[in-house]
Amino acid sequence: MTDFSEYDPIDVLALCGVAGAFFLFWLLGQIDNGKHPRRFAKLASDLGAQVTRVDEFEDRFEFAVDTRSLTVARKLVSRSGTHSSSSWYLIATTPLGKRWESHFLKVQPLGRM
Repeated sequence: MTDFSEYDPIDVLALCGVAGAFFLFWLLGQIDNGKHPRRFAKLASDLGAQVTRVDEFEDRFEFAVDTRSLTVARKLVSRSGTHSSSSWYLIATTPLGKRWESHFLKVQPLGRM
């Protein structure tokens, strides 16, 4: 058993405070990471669609408005360079015409990873 009597109580409290702060930041990050998938699933449900998990980096759902089909994806995009970062993006696409291979694309950042 370790004897902590030689340590100053203020130092022990400070160390516990730092450890508690790290735990709080970790916990808040876990809560925030779960918020976006739930909101994305609710959006799909409200539009009458089912979320399909493509892989660990992408979820998507498809729905139709009149005769136009739309695909909405929640995707983790990594960028590298001077500052490497990863962010979740909401990406909506739809074909613009039957003869054209072009698509409309809207990208919206959801938050940093």
